[in-house]
Amino acid sequence: MEQYKIGFKKIAKYGIILESNRLLEYLTSKGFVFETASSYHLDYDWYLYVKHGFSKPVKVVVAVSQGASMAVDLAERYVSSGVKHIVRVGTTGSLVGGLNLGEVVVPYAAIKDEGTSKFYIHKNAPAIADIDFSQIISEKIRKKGKVVHRGISWSTDGRWKENDQMVKDYTASGAIVGDMESSALFAFGLEKKVSVVSVSILSDSIHEKGEGPKGLSDKDVWFNKVLPTFKLIFEAVTEVFCELNDNNE
Repeated sequence: MEQYKIGFKKIAKYGIILESNRLLEYLTSKGFVFETASSYHLDYDWYLYVKHGFSKPVKVVVAVSQGASMAVDLAERYVSSGVKHIVRVGTTGSLVGGLNLGEVVVPYAAIKDEGTSKFYIHKNAPAIADIDFSQIISEKIRKKGKVVHRGISWSTDGRWKENDQMVKDYTASGAIVGDMESSALFAFGLEKKVSVVSVSILSDSIHEKGEGPKGLSDKDVWFNKVLPTFKLIFEAVTEVFCELNDNNE
């Protein structure tokens, strides 16, 4: 690959940011094939996934990053490499009842409680996803049989620091789930004028009252609900990319 600024020259139009290497390993175990694009100096190993079955194959760049600042750093590198549509896929914790583990949340906006978004939009500006793009992805996932919730996410740098009062405060502002990346990525997308969507699988329940760290994911939930749902989401997102490419978007 030819290096270009902080990325690679025209590597792909579509990019996926995965929350953890475990997700990538799971896809590989299920027969998905990834070509290593870079593994030496850009902070992340980059992979190319080629999606077939449409009018023309589509290349999607895939890498792993977690936390607001690092996810946005990767997004910066994607855009420098020609990416126009970015989807973050990870996990989230419920802040309210009525959301079941293994279901999907595609937030249309996020509360900024992290330190990265201020570098992209004004502190008083809302962090909003690409609404149309997020709706397309939501409908594609629903057609595959999964429940998809829409709403507001609370994005925080304070992992394991959530408490009952925070849950009360942020749900009063409309949040239904919590994560670490959505608001910063949405702010990045607004400033850079690229499409950004965040897709999360409900893996834990932050709203359950009590002392101690919140948001712990059960092993059985992870293997029986989170990972199979993740595979479905990856398929849905890459199918949307192919449809966009057929329409020259």
